[in-house]
Amino acid sequence: NYNGTLAFGGATSPLPTVSDTTAALLYVAKLNGTTGAAIAASTWGTAGKVIPYGVTVDANSNIIVAGSMGGDLPFGGSNNLVNSGLTDAFVAKLTTSGASFTTAWAKSFGDAAYDQQARGVAVSSNGDVYVAGLFEGTMSLAGSPAITLSANSNANTDAFVAHLAAADGSAACGHLYGDALGSSGVTSITVARATDNAVVIGGGFASKM
Repeated sequence: NYNGTLAFGGATSPLPTVSDTTAALLYVAKLNGTTGAAIAASTWGTAGKVIPYGVTVDANSNIIVAGSMGGDLPFGGSNNLVNSGLTDAFVAKLTTSGASFTTAWAKSFGDAAYDQQARGVAVSSNGDVYVAGLFEGTMSLAGSPAITLSANSNANTDAFVAHLAAADGSAACGHLYGDALGSSGVTSITVARATDNAVVIGGGFASKM
């Protein structure tokens, strides 16, 4: 994220100046692997703090970024994310378009009263997205049917993992881990890109998972 001014040079234009000192907007930049020269750069957000905790790239060079949003996060059109209150978890899939990025899809998960954060993101061999983190309150994952995760205790965080479809970000499944007595969270996730697409997570817990 950034505040103030941010310019990468190369083929990209300087990103818009953020004069609100309470804000921190999301940016993604693509750099040449040999020289580090900027190929593409874009920013999203209007106010509040956006914290991107994880980023990965799938086999088709799509970029998936995940984190927490403390304000609205408009990715454009039907992908404009509206903050529910406090911090919501978010994940977005981006494609390179010239010197900037376009959004394939974007999802946010949260409620009005508690904090939710996506702390890691990974992709499987078929491009499906796995996102993990920690939360209080409830998280509704859009799918058919929709999946709702409800924390064991809103005094402590629970860990979560969600499996999202590559095409549109709809939820295939979601799980929470933890209990009411202590905080739990996932801080990293990866997927073994083999036939089983095994998911590996790491984090911490204070009571039981």
